[in-house]
Amino acid sequence: MSPIRSGARCGRFVCLRAARCIGPRTAGGGARFRSSKARARSIRRTLASRRSARRARSGDSWPTSRISSRAGSGDAAGRAAEVGAELDAAGRAADRVLTAPGLAPGALPRRVVHNDCKLNNLLFDDRTGEALCVVDLDTVMPGTVLFDFGELARTGACPAAEDERDLDRVRVDPELFRALANGFTAGARGLLEQREIRALALAGPLMALENGVRFLTDHLEGDRYFRIARPGHNLDRARAQLRLAARMLEAEREMRAIFEELV
Repeated sequence: MSPIRSGARCGRFVCLRAARCIGPRTAGGGARFRSSKARARSIRRTLASRRSARRARSGDSWPTSRISSRAGSGDAAGRAAEVGAELDAAGRAADRVLTAPGLAPGALPRRVVHNDCKLNNLLFDDRTGEALCVVDLDTVMPGTVLFDFGELARTGACPAAEDERDLDRVRVDPELFRALANGFTAGARGLLEQREIRALALAGPLMALENGVRFLTDHLEGDRYFRIARPGHNLDRARAQLRLAARMLEAEREMRAIFEELV
């Protein structure tokens, strides 16, 4: 099965099969997810602690209170001096994404969502290539459709690896994105409201920003959560995801046009 075809079918199974398959979380899986959420309180402490002094000197205020993402508790590893550009990139993306009307608290209905919606959490038939079911259901809980389509777009519409060092390769493939959008909305037709479909254009940047901040936070905390394969691995991941968020925001108009066709 080609990546486009695989991506196009993913939405149907995540939206519908996950809702039917949800069951008790395993003790280990549930604990892992709750631990992740507990560590992911707010990006405020990460960004504000690094930037407040600079902003105070210039009299410029930065809306860290509007940022509701994943973060840690500061600069435990003494690495903050090297990530000023990344903090700025996260702030710019947050100012764009988190102030959008469609992403305001309560703007979208709460649904059963997978929260880790990507192709490697689908089980495929080796012979036919057909998707059989959703796996990794320990992350299923109430949320908005943005979390599922956003993670799908973040991982499925970018041809570069999540930890790509050559940031020029980090981009949005428009054909892959269109295939994912078509498949996701077709599978959920009759379930999603028009306001949800229109909001999906910012779902990808939202999840790229969230993951970028999580990786950046773990880098600042000394690589305590995500497994790394090399020094600076989490910083590489953060840079790639923040670049992807920026690229997706640059393509926002085109992505909105795709969803307007699908409403």
